Amino acid sequence: MRLAVQDGKQVLLYFCRPGCVWCSKVELTDCTSKSTANLINDIFMPIKINGWSKEKYVTPSGELSGFGLAKEFQLTGHPAVWFLESYGSKIIFLPGYAPPDDFKLLSCYIGGSHYKNQNFKDFTREAAGVF
Repeated sequence: MRLAVQDGKQVLLYFCRPGCVWCSKVELTDCTSKSTANLINDIFMPIKINGWSKEKYVTPSGELSGFGLAKEFQLTGHPAVWFLESYGSKIIFLPGYAPPDDFKLLSCYIGGSHYKNQNFKDFTREAAGVF
């Protein structure tokens, strides 16, 4: 989170779990796309979290395991993405798998801070044909 503040980036928390078919699809197909990876790294500070893990993460509310973070963010399944401001406040939650073009569109909506003054439906209409 400190790096996100320092770099002026929002945070993308990607929650996954071992053996999850949809998590594998995200990681093996969507995240290996150079354009998607570049977009994510340009706009966000991405953090991958195994939602079933005992691995510890330092958070504003203390040290939590991956499982503890998943619980804190009230996840009911994987994959899941939380977009956060660099200082940690929640922007929007994306449950489940999203096709790459949809994910790119949402990333641009969040990364460009359009969510602050425009609803997503209007943004998608204006962005039609761009993605």
